Amino acid sequence: MCWRVSCGVGPDALFTGDTLFRGGVGKFFEGTADQMHASLFTALGGVPDETLVYAGHEYTAALYGWAKRVDPDNKVLQAAADEIKGAGCTMPSTMGLERRTNPFMRVGSEAVKAWTGTVGKDDVATMKKLREMKDSGM
Repeated sequence: MCWRVSCGVGPDALFTGDTLFRGGVGKFFEGTADQMHASLFTALGGVPDETLVYAGHEYTAALYGWAKRVDPDNKVLQAAADEIKGAGCTMPSTMGLERRTNPFMRVGSEAVKAWTGTVGKDDVATMKKLREMKDSGM
């Protein structure tokens, strides 16, 4: 579950709990790839890029390390990973940054599809394979 808060001044804040992390998403313990895809692209699809994202856990360094393996030519990801080196807290992110760096929000990209071997398949199939690969340590 996510909560979006608007103060009327400045960008909104999105508290994403275990759904969306900086550079990743939560495990599909009781859900499916289709449900996660709907959460990211339907429920959160209209959230503006400038919205501040506050995740429920601080996993950014590890997730960025993995994301750089998935999408090694992503310059925005490389810059974001460099920016957080040595940082104790990496929150907040923004929806725009997640859309450009988070492999789970880039399941439609050629790079992520190529890495998962899902070229020619739909984005939900890529989401499922990406989660399987992350869970297995690939």
